[in-house]
Formats: sequence, C-alpha cells, structure tokens
Amino acid sequence: MSKRTIADSDNEFPQAGPSTPKRARRASGSPSSAGSRIRSNESTSEEQSDDDTSDDRASLDLDALEEHIRSHIDATRLANKGRLGTIGQKGIIESVEMFEFMCHKHLSFKFGDRFNFIIGRNGSGKSAVLTAITVALGGKANFTGRGSGLKSFIREGQSISEVTVTLKNDGDDAYKPGIFGKRIIITRRFTAQGASSYKILSDQKVLVSNKKADLDDICDHMSIQVENPLNVLTQDSARKFLGTTNEKDKYGFFLRGTQLQQLSDEYELIGANINTTNIILNRKAGDLPDLKQALDVAQREYDDGLKAQELRGRQARLRIELAWAHCDEKEKELQQCFKVVADSDSRLAKLQEKVDESKKQVEDASQEVRDLEARHEAAQDEVNRIKAGRETTVQEALAKRREIKNLQNTEREMNITLEEYKTAIAHYDEQLALEAAKLEQASQAQREEFQARIDESKAKIAALEADLASAATERDRLIGENTTADQQEVQAKNQVETLQRKMQEITEEIAASSNQEHDRLAAFGSNMTAVLVAIKQQRWFGDVPVGPLGMYVELEDAAKWGDIMRISIGHQMRGFAITDARDFGPLKSILQRHKNYATPIIVSENDKFDYHSGEPPPAYLTPLRTLKISNDYVRRILINSSAIERTYLAAHWQDAERLMDERGHGVVLTSDCFRVTRYQIDNGRKSEALSRVHFKDPRSRLFQDGNRTSQISKLREDLVNAQHHVKQASDDLQRCRQHQAHLRQALTECKNNGRRINGQLNQAKSALDAIEEEARNEAPISIAALQDAKKENEEAKADLLRQFTDLQSTKVRLESDLVPLQEKIDLQKEEARQAEERRQAVYDQLDLVVVTRENAIHAQKHYATELEKEQRKRDTLQRDADKVRDEFEDWIIKAEKIGNKVEMLRPRETIQREHDALTRGLDQRDQTHPKTLATLRKELESRHLAFETVKKDVRGLRTLNKALHRSLQLRQSRWEEWRAICSISCKIHFQYNLANRGYYGVVIFNHDKQTLKIKVQTDDQIVSSQDNGKLPIALSGGEKSFSTICLLLALWETLGCPIRCLDEFDVFMDEVNRQISAKLLMDTARSSHGKQYILITPLGLDPRIIEPWVTVQQMADPERSRPAAQL
Repeated sequence: MSKRTIADSDNEFPQAGPSTPKRARRASGSPSSAGSRIRSNESTSEEQSDDDTSDDRASLDLDALEEHIRSHIDATRLANKGRLGTIGQKGIIESVEMFEFMCHKHLSFKFGDRFNFIIGRNGSGKSAVLTAITVALGGKANFTGRGSGLKSFIREGQSISEVTVTLKNDGDDAYKPGIFGKRIIITRRFTAQGASSYKILSDQKVLVSNKKADLDDICDHMSIQVENPLNVLTQDSARKFLGTTNEKDKYGFFLRGTQLQQLSDEYELIGANINTTNIILNRKAGDLPDLKQALDVAQREYDDGLKAQELRGRQARLRIELAWAHCDEKEKELQQCFKVVADSDSRLAKLQEKVDESKKQVEDASQEVRDLEARHEAAQDEVNRIKAGRETTVQEALAKRREIKNLQNTEREMNITLEEYKTAIAHYDEQLALEAAKLEQASQAQREEFQARIDESKAKIAALEADLASAATERDRLIGENTTADQQEVQAKNQVETLQRKMQEITEEIAASSNQEHDRLAAFGSNMTAVLVAIKQQRWFGDVPVGPLGMYVELEDAAKWGDIMRISIGHQMRGFAITDARDFGPLKSILQRHKNYATPIIVSENDKFDYHSGEPPPAYLTPLRTLKISNDYVRRILINSSAIERTYLAAHWQDAERLMDERGHGVVLTSDCFRVTRYQIDNGRKSEALSRVHFKDPRSRLFQDGNRTSQISKLREDLVNAQHHVKQASDDLQRCRQHQAHLRQALTECKNNGRRINGQLNQAKSALDAIEEEARNEAPISIAALQDAKKENEEAKADLLRQFTDLQSTKVRLESDLVPLQEKIDLQKEEARQAEERRQAVYDQLDLVVVTRENAIHAQKHYATELEKEQRKRDTLQRDADKVRDEFEDWIIKAEKIGNKVEMLRPRETIQREHDALTRGLDQRDQTHPKTLATLRKELESRHLAFETVKKDVRGLRTLNKALHRSLQLRQSRWEEWRAICSISCKIHFQYNLANRGYYGVVIFNHDKQTLKIKVQTDDQIVSSQDNGKLPIALSGGEKSFSTICLLLALWETLGCPIRCLDEFDVFMDEVNRQISAKLLMDTARSSHGKQYILITPLGLDPRIIEPWVTVQQMADPERSRPAAQL
C-alpha cells in the first residue's frame, strides 16, 4: 500500500500522489497561550522597535520545518530499525519500597531498565506504585487523584507511612557522583498528624540532605517531572486522557506535558520581574537626591569644620531661640484652641438658632394647623348652613305644593257644589214654566214681552259666561305653559352653565395632559426638571434628596384604584425625602424658587428595617402590594407615613365592612372612595366617604391609566362633543326664552280680555236682575217666590264662580311662587357644592401643613440632638484649651530661665533641625575628639564617590534591564519555535503510530484557540476517496483508545523525562486493540534511548508478545487481611 500525504488541515485527507504545493505559514499564538507578549513598563520607542524585530524573527516556514523534522525522524527510525535502544544511565527508577502505604503493609520490588508491566486485579494495590513514586519524588498528594493529603495514604489503623525510591545515577552526566555515587536513595516519611520529611541518601546509604530543595535540584538535573500529566499518568489522569474528546483538554495535556505551559508561566513571571526591576531601579534612582543631599551635608560639615568654635555660641543662641519657638508654637496652639472653642460657640449659637427656628416652625405650623382647623370648621359650618337653608327652601316649596294640592281638592268640591246649583236652578225653571202656563191666558202678551227680554238677557249672559270661561281656561293654560316655560328656561340655563363648566374643565385637563405628555414631571409640581437640576448641583449635609416620590411609584390597575390612591397618598407622591434635617431649608428654598410652595418635605433616615411583620396574609390586598415601588427608600417612607403595608384595599364599602368583621381591626380603603376604620381597643368603628380629587387638583394627574396620547385624544373628542352639546343647549335656551316671551304677551292679552268680558257680564246680569224684578212685580206671588228661590241659587252659583276664580288665581300665584323657590334650591345646591370644594381645599391644605409640622418636629429633635452633642464637644474643647494654657504658662517660665525672649523670624521646625544637627555634630566631636580638616575632606570625597557609584550603577542596570527585556523576547520567539517543533513532531509520530494498524490520521493544532483535534481514517474508510476521517467521538471505543495511545506515544517523543508511567492504558480497549497497543508500546520502548516505561494493567498479556527486555510484575490477588502484597 502506498503511503499517503497527510495534510495539515481540518477536513482533508489527500490521496496518494504528488504532494500539493507548499506555502509559507506564520506561527500563531504566543508563549502564554493565555496571554500576549510581555513588555516592560519602561519600554521606549527603541525597545518597541526591538520588539517588532523579534516578532519578525518569529515568522517560521512551517512547511519547511515540518519537512526537515520528518526527514530527521525518518532517518532516526531507519537507523534504529531492528536495533535495541540504549539503557538510561541516570534518572530511571531501580526500585520502590513502601511501608504502611495505602493498602500495603510492606511492598518492594525492582524495575527493569527499559519496559515494565505491572499486572494485577482491581483492588490489588497496583496503582499505589505510581502514587508512591509521585509522593517520594516530591509530588503533591492531590496530583495523584488518590487523596487530598498525605495522611490519606497511611494504611488504615496506622499512624506513620514511608516510601522509598532508588534512582540510577551513572554515566558522564550523573548528579554529583562524588557525593551520591551510582544511585540516589530518596525516602519520604509522613505521619497522620500531617508531618512530612525527606531523606536523600548516597549509594552507601549515607544521609546527604533532608531538604526538599535538594530533591528538586536532583529531579531538575535528571529531567524528572513527577507532576507532568504526561510523564506520570495516574489512573484518573489516564482515564481522563484516554476517554476525553474535549479538544481544549487535549491541548492542555500537550502544553503541560511538553513543559511549554510552565515556560510560558515562567516567562510571564520574568516579565513581571523585569517590570518590578524597573520599579526598583526607579526607586533606586530616587535615592540619588538623598545621596546628593548627603554629599551637600558633607560639604557643609567640611565648611563648618572651619567654624567649630563659632558653632558653640550659635548652639547656645539656637537653644534660646528654640525654647522661645516652642513657647511661640504653644501660644499659637493655645490661640487655635481658643479659636476652636469660639467656633464651637458659634456653632452652638447657630444650632440654638436652628432649634429656636425649628421650634418656631413647629409653633407656626401648629398655629397654622389650628387656624386651618378653625377655617375647616367654619367651612363645615358654612356647608351645614347652606344645606340647612336649602332644606328650609325645600320645605317651603313642599308647603307650597301642599297648598296647591289643597286648592285642587277645594276646586273639586266647588265643581260638585256648582253642579248642585245648576240642578236646583233647572228645577226652578221647570216650576216657573208650569206657573207661567197657568197665567198664559191671563197675561200672555205681557209675559211674552218679559220672557223675551229675560231670554235675551240670559242668552247674552250665557254667551258672556261662555266667553269668560273660555278666557279663564285659556288663561290657566297660558299660566301653566308659562310656568313650564320658566322651568324649562331655568333647566336650559343650568344645562348651558354646566356644559360650559365641563367644557372649561376638559380644556384645562387637555392643557395639563399635554404639558404632562411633554414633561413627565409636570404632575409632581411646577418646573420639576429645573428643581432636579438644582438639587443635583447643590451640596447637601446628608444624602441627595430623593423625589418627587411619585417618580418611583407605579400603580397596577389604575382604573380601579386610581381615585383612592390619589386621595390617600397623592400628597406624598409630590414630596421629597431627605436624610438630614439641615437640608430642609435649602431644599425648601429650591422648591419655592420654582413656585412649589406646598410640596411636602419628609425627613427620614435611610433605615433598612424589616416591614414584613406588619403585613397581613398574602390573600389580602394592600396598597404596598398593588404599587410598584422601584426605590426601597421611597417604599419605607410610604410605609412610615401612610402605613401602606397594613392598610387593606376592597372594591366596595360593603366588602370593607365584611373584611373588618373578618380581621377584627384595621383600616380599609375602597375603590368607591370610602375609608372604613375598626379600632382594636373598644371595637369602635367609623366609615366615611372621601371626596374625589377635583380635576384642578394636581393630584388628579397621578396614577392615570393608559398612555397619555390616547387620553388626550379622548379628551379632545369629549371637548368636541361638549362644544356641540353647549351649542344645542344654547339654541334650546334661546328658543325657551322666545317661547316664554310669546307666552307672557299672550297671557297679558288673555287677562285683559277676561277683565273686559267680566265687565260686560256684570252689566248683563244687572240688566237681567232689573227685568226679572219688574216681571216679579207683575207676576203672581207663587211665581215670584220661585223666581226669588231661583235668583238666590243663581247668586250662590255666581258667588261660587267668583270663589273658583279667586282659587284659580291663588293656585296660579302659588305655582308662580314655586319657580323662584326651585331656582333658589338649585342655587343653594351649587353654593353647597362650592362650599364643599372650599372645605375640601382647606382640608387638603390642612393635610399638607400637618406633614410640614411633622417635618418641623423631626427637625427640632435633630437640631436639639446636634446641640447636645456640640455642647459636650465644646466642654471637651474648653478643657483641652485650659490644659494648653497651663502648659504655655509653664513653658514661659522655663524659657525665661534659659534666656531673654527673642523675636521669632522662622519656624520652630527649622530651628529644631538646625539645633539638632548642630548638637549632633558637636556631640560627635565631643565624643570622638574634634575632627581635623583632612578627616572632613576624606568624608566629603567618600560621599562624592558613593553618589557617583550609585549614579553609574543605575545607568548600568537600566542597560542590563533593557538587554534582559530583549532576551525575553528572543526566548518567547524560541518558545514559539519549540512549540511548532513539538506539534509537528507529535503529528508525524502520530501518523507513524497509526500506521502500525493500517490507520491514517492527522493531529490538528489550533494554537490561537488552544485546541488539539485528531482525525483518524480507519480500514473501512480507505476505499472512500472522499472520506475526511472520523473525529474521536465517531470512533468505536477500541479505535478511540488506540488512537489516543498513538497520540500519547507521539507526545512522549517530545518529552525529555527518562520515566514514562501509565496506569490502566487499556481501560477502554477490546482485546485486539489492547494487544496491538501493548505491542506498539513495546516497539516504541525498543527504539527509545535512555527511557524507562512503567505500565499498569488489570489484565494479563499474551506471552507471545513479551520480549526478553520486558519486565512483568504480577501482583497478588487482593486480600486485605494479608500482611503484605506478594509479587
């Protein structure tokens, strides 16, 4: 089978044939795959140029490098083919011995120089061998994966354990052969108490050292890396390496196994040390001024040596000057104490003013509360008075209606009596007709004449009465219609005024809503944006004021709960909160400057108290649960001021009553604006209706439901409808007034016509009476009697008609009187509404003033506390000042004893330094005898030399540090080259290892992403020219384990450690792959030079594949009760 070219790509397996053209590739990544190239803090432009040069040198022709390495590997494999590699002279393990270690009481055996198999069933303690090697050579316990500490390795029931490893130390490169000889014996002993110690012995078992550092030197010299995950693969590490498909984990094994990761970390540490060196250099350069100063001091001492005698006198004068300088400083300290006391007095006065001011504010607020309560009481009295007056007017109107009702009853009785009179008159007419028939023959002509005259008069009277009745009917109709028209005119007028007020309200609400749409803070007060800017720019004693509080509060289901929330917490929503009472005045000034005169200011500490204990069970709705409050400080303010956590919410007044019956006591607010209170002490109760917030009240714009644009559109539609209704109502009012004028004119004409007809009727009745009187005088007595009776009934009938007419007039008058009474009732109703609004306004103002008084009370307590603290502080300061004064007076007395007072022209520190320097110099002269001028000159030269030496050293070290920096860059480039060499070597050996089973594959390194990926083409893929191979996850268990073993062997070829240990290499393999892998491992070991292999497996091996140079150690079956494992 021809060899195929393996491409360095993610998804290509080129077929057999000519190689594809090669291209130059630049090595990517950096020494710290986890970081970029290190630069010192002192990098100059020149150093930057050097770095760039180093980066250019890092460019590698990877294809050429791979070709070179492949040629070298091919040559080496060809040269070693069929030959047995050389035995290692140093660093290989000759023997291991364990005492009370893990499951072994005592276990010891020797290793072969080349290849070693340790075979034993699970539980036989074979993995303890690798653990013992790791622990003995200085490895950490947690690296073994068998325990978190050394004491976990001590056999159960024992208190001490010991492991010993013997290393070969022969050849030309042996470690200190004159001391250790041809082997080094390393013993590590540790106890259950956590103690651990080393013994490093020579081949003669002479103790050479017990230091861990010496063991590290030995391991470094022999390239032994017990904690390298690829050198010693413990059972857990082996399982992880053989079983993992994670590309980053494999890449991490590669970096740590080749020590590239350690080098990268060390380079980072070197870079950090270079930076630290720069800092030290800068600090050392900072010592130059001190050396220069010391040089100047030496120069001055030399100059002063010529004036030694003069300095004695100068010392005495300085002592006097120093004494008075101390007094001068003490005097200044005393003055400062007096100033501090005075400042404290000033603060006390200001605090007292604040206390008095806050007290006055409390008194003023209390007085204002009393005044407002009086005004509220007066307003309530006015409301009651207007309601009482309206009640009186209503009663008067009811009395008028009762009189009209009585007149209607009398009218019915009069109609009955009138019918009786008409019946009697008809009866008398019949009697008179009979009597007239009797006298017909006697005085026919005369009677006919009288009768004709009487009939004519009666006919005229009947016609006039009919006209009068018709006129009266028309008059009554016109009066009724006029009364109705008056009522309609009043109703139309009231409707026009009501609609005009509604239209004005809608217009104002549109303006307010538009303003709020452009300024979301408009609902909280005037020019709130400017207020918040001013608050931000102001400096405060406490925290920055928080507000308006409504900015942090939203209401769920505003359509249902908006009215009651506006009533209950509307004022607080427009308020601000401060944590320091001293900020009350500045904040109030800012608010008033922007025309916010009634904005509440709440003084409250930012106390994170727990309020959950005051809440009712979750089944009950409270304002806290229906409000979304984004600021915890605002939430606690509302809890303190409005008890929103324990106030209940209910839909209706009846629901609130039932809830109070259920809970026993508390306060309930309802969506129909009722407050129901049940007291706990006497089980008293109170229910009160709350007035809804008027649209002109700023609170009306809080807790609005829906977006502002749709609300404004709805209001504008309402305005158009209101304008239309106003026009219709105005037209109706105009028609009512025109109709009313027409009716009044017709009524006047009707009344004049009735008076005219009544005059004619009276004249006709007088004429009839005269004719009848004349006829009676001519008639017989019986006829005359009948005629008198008839006349009497007719007169009674006429009198009844007059009474009826008077009754009708009285009825019309009463009905006319009802019209102004109804108007008065409507007027009083409007007055009552306005009075109620004035009362509510006073009540709202009273609510604000009560909050202001509470704030003033808080401020008064705060300032009183501060005054008390300042008074105690002032007393302390006064005691300190008295103490300083006593010290000053004592110092003056002592200074006068030293010398007369001198004028202070310079600071005491200057005098002190000069005096101390002079004193030290003179004392030194006194102790060591006066120095000669030559001695002083010598000291001057010495300090000059020290200064110049340090200066030269700093310059030289800077040059050295730059050279180190360039060297680090060069090493980083070499690191990248070595990484490229290791990765290429790994890829090539991996291909050769796979070829042992007829597989082909590729190792794909991505140094930028830090991944290592392998693809394998198995036998079943060879026939497909388009198959790019399988990832490990797609391979069978045996194929994947075999591929991973091939990768491990390829990685081992890049390592310098003479020891290669692997626990349970065949953990995931079937028997075929296991035998092939074992054969591959032994073949690799055969051609290896100076390497020792130690492999552990729980299964046996085919004896046919075991070669003579392979050592097989068979562990005894696990028997925990046996004293020791047997080989």
